[in-house]
Amino acid sequence: MFRGVMLLAATAPPFLLALGGIVLFYSQLGWLPASGQGADSSSPTGILLLDSLLHGDFAQFGSAFSHLVMPALVLAIAPSVAIGRVLRSSLQATLTADHVRTARAKGLREISVLRKHVARNAIGPGLSMGGLQLGFMFAGTVVVEQIFSWPGIGNYLAASIPVSDFPAIAAVTLVLGAFYILVNAVVDILQALADPRLNA
Repeated sequence: MFRGVMLLAATAPPFLLALGGIVLFYSQLGWLPASGQGADSSSPTGILLLDSLLHGDFAQFGSAFSHLVMPALVLAIAPSVAIGRVLRSSLQATLTADHVRTARAKGLREISVLRKHVARNAIGPGLSMGGLQLGFMFAGTVVVEQIFSWPGIGNYLAASIPVSDFPAIAAVTLVLGAFYILVNAVVDILQALADPRLNA
């Protein structure tokens, strides 16, 4: 049942998850706020969580955090399920590999086998999928920020398109593209660190 729910959540479009989250967690349960950043959304850096924490305003920090939970979950559900499925398959394949059986036969503790022989060999596909899923998160940002009235780069892009503000559209596209390339470069470095065979 849990696997079916997660698969359904992973295949649902972000706007549907956002609207469903508002109906469930705001209207029905009253656990989370529906939109905005918090009671006082003015901050020097525009990052309300950081500013409230630096000023020691823990009430404001809690408010900002509760406003961030639903948008973050909506953006993270589909990528996390995709990464989890790839990582699970990779772990299952690695657990039955010859080198893992040899490590167990040598008498190594299970935690040592998992850490040194399984995790390092199985993490590569999960890292690759994480780099790819970042692009899908960027695509969902525009819709999610619109639904939750979140003043971010996606909302800025959505406001720029109707007025044909081409420099703003080009700048956002360039920033997102550069960030995507940077993250995938970091993923490549992490893969090389995790799997020494890639350095050969």
